[in-house]
Parts: sequence; structure tokens; C-alpha cells
Amino acid sequence: MVAQRSNGGSNRLYGDLAWLWPVISSPEEYQRESKDWRRILKEELGAGRRKVLELGCGGGHFTSRLAPHHDMTAVDLSPRMLAHSRRLNPGVRHHRGDMRNVRLGREFDAVVLHDAAAYLRSDRDVLRTLATARAHLKPGGVVVVAPEWVKGHFPGTSSRQFTAENNGTKVAFFEYEYDSDPKDSTIDSVIVYVIRRGNRVRIEHDMHLTGLFSVAEWRGLFKRSGFALRQVDTRHADEPRQPYLLVGRQNGSRN
Repeated sequence: MVAQRSNGGSNRLYGDLAWLWPVISSPEEYQRESKDWRRILKEELGAGRRKVLELGCGGGHFTSRLAPHHDMTAVDLSPRMLAHSRRLNPGVRHHRGDMRNVRLGREFDAVVLHDAAAYLRSDRDVLRTLATARAHLKPGGVVVVAPEWVKGHFPGTSSRQFTAENNGTKVAFFEYEYDSDPKDSTIDSVIVYVIRRGNRVRIEHDMHLTGLFSVAEWRGLFKRSGFALRQVDTRHADEPRQPYLLVGRQNGSRN
């Protein structure tokens, strides 16, 4: 057996390692939580097929859970992740753009931000992204955000591991998250991928920096952005991440 080791880098899952996404994740993993989102959209907007903009769609697995029920438009910054999503969701409109400043010149009933919310690492990131949502919402529209962790739920360190296989590629995934500076608003994440194809094994390293805010901080940022916030508890017994969905409804007219 031959093993190769990489030097690593940052955010490689959205760059040169994006090809791993269909191996380590499947659309079916999002089925249960997507029911929460569909229920909330129905509660906020009423029954029926709505126009929904997803910011930070990544590889489109969550998109695929909403697309059968709503008219989806998806935005992401990574061309390689967008390519995955386009293949999986051929009926969805896709655009490359940064969720903090993209402007499509269209209005939607709802703007949703799923896993990508983790990459809002500062007040400025959050405010700019909520401004993007507000710029694309029809009057009475809503924005739904899913922070991966919130202060009070992150235990200080967290780790997870699993194995996955797809089309002859086997991956062992190891992630370690830690808060290197409790005074700031970020968490560090170190990921190791052990990739096996036949008798060849590669070891790849990745690092991500993600955001960590309290619910009170989120509430204040929503208020500054012109949204009234509703906090929905969506904790599941087997998954401590994403304990809440944050639902913002516009206050008054847009600037």
C-alpha cells in the first residue's frame, strides 16, 4: 500500500478538495432538517411554492431538499461547489457571488442561509450578508439563518469522525474544533482526510475558521439590519450543531 501526505492549507474543501464533497456528504443527510425549514417557510409565508434565494449553497445538497417544493435560486463563491450543485440541481438557477455583496437585481419571498452561515466570522460579515438578504426580499419577506454553533452551546472543543465511500473512493474524515481565543467571535477547525483508492492512500489536511456568536449578538445584528427576529429551537438529540434557526422578518421599508 502506498501512502502520500499533503502539506495542507485553508478552506481546501471549497477549492482543490471540492471533489470530495459527494463522497463525504449525501443529499439524504439533509432530509430531516429540511422539514424544519419547509415548515418555517410555510408558517411565515403561507402554503404554496415560493421564490427562495439560497446564499452559500455549497455543493447543493441542502438546495436539493428545498427545490422540489420551492422555486430556488442558489449563490456560492466556489466555482467547484457550484459545479456540484448544477449537476445535482439542473432546474435551479445558479450564480457565482459572495453572500456579503452579491446583487442579482431580483426579489424573492425568502432568503435562506444554511451551512454557509458558519463562515460569517465578524459583525461586519453578518451585517453585510443581512443587507444582501434585505436587498433581495419582497415586502414582507423573511430571511432564515442557521448558525452552526452559538455561544452557550459550543463546549470549547468538539470532535467528530466518520467514514464514507462513493464510486470506489473511501474517505475517513476527522475534525477537531477548538476556540483558540474565547474573546473573539471565531472557532478554529482542523480536518484530516484519509483518502483511499484501491491500494493508494492519501492524507490531506484542511483548516477552517468559522464564526461564533451568542443569540443576543445575533438578535442585535438582525435588529440593526432591519429585521425582527424569531428564534426557533431545532435541536436534535444526535446533533448538537445548529441548535436554532433564526427567522428575520423585515421591519418597515428597505432603504
